[in-house]
Amino acid sequence: LTPLERAEQYIRARLCSEPALSESAAAGESNGCRNDHDKDLGARLTRERSERRSSAQDKTLQFHSGKPALLINWPALSVGQWRVRNLAIFINQHVRRMRGGAQSHLMRAADGNFYIVKFQNNPQHARVLANEWMATRIAERIGLPVPVAEIVEVGEWLISKTPELHIQLGGIKVPCKPGLQFGSRFVIHPMDGQVLDYMPESMLDSAHLRNFEVFAGALAFDKWVCNADGRQVVYWRRGRERKYTIALVDQGHCFNAGEWNFPDSPLRGVFAFNAVYSGVRGWESFQPWLERIEDFSSAELASFAEAIPPEWYEGDWDALAALIEKLTARRSRVRELVSDFRISSRAPFVNWRNAEKKQVVM
Repeated sequence: LTPLERAEQYIRARLCSEPALSESAAAGESNGCRNDHDKDLGARLTRERSERRSSAQDKTLQFHSGKPALLINWPALSVGQWRVRNLAIFINQHVRRMRGGAQSHLMRAADGNFYIVKFQNNPQHARVLANEWMATRIAERIGLPVPVAEIVEVGEWLISKTPELHIQLGGIKVPCKPGLQFGSRFVIHPMDGQVLDYMPESMLDSAHLRNFEVFAGALAFDKWVCNADGRQVVYWRRGRERKYTIALVDQGHCFNAGEWNFPDSPLRGVFAFNAVYSGVRGWESFQPWLERIEDFSSAELASFAEAIPPEWYEGDWDALAALIEKLTARRSRVRELVSDFRISSRAPFVNWRNAEKKQVVM
């Protein structure tokens, strides 16, 4: 069997509530399936994933007066139950290590796409995976350009056979932990175009960037979620395109990384160069993203949280519920936080009409 066929066999076994495949079965032996009549597995998985994302059913949170509260009977799903219920995408090939503090890896999945995969035992915190999932889904919902976020599964066999799949902790190499990981789909197939992670300041304008205006939306978003890191983006284009397209990446330090608190500061969560804010001329420059943040549904935040595997936040239900409640309360503070950045020592909005001259010493 091909790796894709083995992966489909693995997923089919989970769909049928059978035990996970043994190594021998993964190597090509069949465990069988009670649902053999369902021939179009790929279409079925796609349909079920789409239905799961668009539906608000099976909420793990309930709401009173618009505020989320933890349900007493919030089910503590086991990893096996979570896999059957949510159908993670199976990773079947390692490509290369990536730069960065989370020590992520570029990998290929059974769906044919490439993913930047962050592992549960990364050096930063297991909650970084939950942050990536939550923040990426939120950014996508308000209309910001972000890579597709997926929950992927990396098996123990692949890790044991791939020496590069390890975490470097000082002088010690620790194997990556198998199981459910966060996958950020590569913004474009490596054979279809070019991806850059740096752009000189002289090229940070609408003449070189197709969606230059999204930096304003990214600022409003980062202030809402308290991104404790500088705003990270990549720039991509297809073969013959002249302009690059911006995509927001690396949301792991949103919610202050593993702390899940909100120590706001004017210079947190902003881009390194003021040039990206040259198009900001007033509050209208932050639309439609700012309005979408202020109107964001607390129920939708809860639906994003419900999909997070418990092992990504140590099964701490109370902490996750508190995070959703704090995010809901912060929606009305985004303008204040952007204003603090506006009058900071950075003086970022040089074209803001009637801009205040007052600056604060940081």
